[in-house]
Amino acid sequence: MTDGRLRRVFDVEMRDAVCLCHVRGQRHRYYELHEEGNVLLRYVQDNRPAHVVVDLGDVEMLNSNLVGVMVRIYRSIEPYGGRLIVCGARPQAQQVLSSMRLANLWELAETVPAALEGLKASRPSETIRDERG
Repeated sequence: MTDGRLRRVFDVEMRDAVCLCHVRGQRHRYYELHEEGNVLLRYVQDNRPAHVVVDLGDVEMLNSNLVGVMVRIYRSIEPYGGRLIVCGARPQAQQVLSSMRLANLWELAETVPAALEGLKASRPSETIRDERG
């Protein structure tokens, strides 16, 4: 987003109906994450991206506050068939996602390009689902 509301925690852009959300790596204060998480959720709800890719490549420690933002984003896109793909997760983040059983719910990809490529490969069936629903 270019309006400056998301700068400390998230860098967000839309690419081919996919919301790319890069999480900045430094540690964030609770209020920053909460405030920007709310702005990000409104952005996703307003723009209704087909899918959301969350890039955790710069995140050293995945905490419950960030996971909470991701859960809220997923809940907003899941009703219309949207998928949340997490990419670049370090071993600690993968462990957190696995222990919370979120790795079974969300797809994991090594990189943003790999996540986008995976979405392109599955587009035909999703287009059919979108036209019916």
